This record gives sequence, structure tokens and C-alpha cells, in this order.
Amino acid sequence: MKTLLDEVSAQRVEIDFIELRGPAFAGWNRQNTLLALVREGLAEAVFIAAGKSQAPPTEILRKKTIVLTPFAWKRSDSAQQETLSAAILQLKAESEIAASEPLSLFALTTSSPSIPYLLADSADLSRRVDALRANSSNALVFGYAELYRMTSFVNRYTQAPVRFAVEVSVLIHFLSQAHGALEGRLLEGLSRLFAQNVRVYAYPTSASAMQDSLASASAAGWQWEEKNGLITADALRPCPPLGHLYSYLIASGFIVPMRDIP
Repeated sequence: MKTLLDEVSAQRVEIDFIELRGPAFAGWNRQNTLLALVREGLAEAVFIAAGKSQAPPTEILRKKTIVLTPFAWKRSDSAQQETLSAAILQLKAESEIAASEPLSLFALTTSSPSIPYLLADSADLSRRVDALRANSSNALVFGYAELYRMTSFVNRYTQAPVRFAVEVSVLIHFLSQAHGALEGRLLEGLSRLFAQNVRVYAYPTSASAMQDSLASASAAGWQWEEKNGLITADALRPCPPLGHLYSYLIASGFIVPMRDIP
């Protein structure tokens, strides 16, 4: 498959789905083959369905309302499932959202991100996808970890509402990064993240989990107040000038502080 891209720019050709048929492929693992498309740079992302039937992202995401949860490796699967369910309920409760059932997906990555809640080990990734499928969960597996790039990918196929369901610590990571790959740095990252009716549901993080999560992060100047051992998005206090920008994102509804943790 890689020979199809010989002397061709990766921006011009993408292979995001493979269907294997015939006795020669009897011993092949379809899931690992799809994941290899991302690892080898042939696709930005692939869709891994909970059931046996697989399809390319263009068919799955087309014109759908979507709830996307970046997978947190240090949280239990059950807690993340409950977070995703709570995000779907929140989305349905918004008056401007249609009553149709949103498409819920976990987002994983094959890359080696600087964010510690995502790992890149191939065997771990495959086992984690197996576990999600066993729990009847669908997944999008990306070749990168940046949330704003996930937004760009999903918005290729839908103009319907898109919601990210994340923990508060993920917000701190995103807002504390240099975003050196972007000319507009953080402001450009935010504008890409919140394109086309995208919002972030920020779920509380326990105080102990926050300390563990930020141990290796560059999050100097962040303060917060905890209540009953939990930290909500509206209890975060970044230092100015970032604090002014963060207040705007909260007040404008781009970031939605959730009160309950599953």
C-alpha cells in the first residue's frame, strides 16, 4: 500500500480503509491492519467499529452530531464510559441540538504526544481498542494528539455540532502548550479547536489526579479551588493575560464547566 504514495505528496493521497477478502488473508488481523494505516502515515485517522462491520470515516462521520472523548489512559474504562454518556445527555439537553442520537466516539492516538494521558505503544493501543470494542464502544484512532487537528478532521465530514468531553486537567495541558507548530500559537490553536460549532465539556478532576496529571506539565501560574476534593473548570485561575482569555472562553460557552463527575 505504501508504494501507492511513491513520489506523491501525502496531502494528495490518503488511504483510510482496507477491506480484506479471500483465503490469503485468513490469518490477517483487520483491526491491526487499519491501525497500521495511521502508524505508517497513510491515513490521518481510521474508524474502528465496536461490531464486525467496518467502514471508512467518511461514511461514519458524514453529517453526524458527534461527541468525542480523548482517551485517558490513567482513568478506568468504566469512568470514561460514564463521562461519555454524561456528555451525550448534556448535548441532548441543549435547546439548539436536534433530537437525533449523537455519534459517540473515543479518540486515541498512535503518536508519541507530550501529553502523558496518551501513550503510543502499539501493543497497548491494540489491547485498548479491543477493550473498547468489547464494551460496544466505537473509536477514532488518529496519528496525532492535538485536539484542534481532531476538530479539523471531523469537520471535513460534518457541519453538525461537535463536542469534546475532557477532564479539567486536559484543558490546562492544552492552554499551557507553546503550540510552536502554529504561526498564531495558542490563539490559532483555539480558533481551530472551536471551529464550526465545537464546544468542550470540561468534567471535574480530583485534586489528587490533578497533581499526578500535571507533574510533568508546564502549567506554572495555574491556581484552583477544590470542593469536596474535586476541581471544576470554572474553579481554575490562570494568571493574566491567559486568565482573561480563559474567562472569555467560559463566559462565551466555548468551554462548558460540568458540575458532576461520573
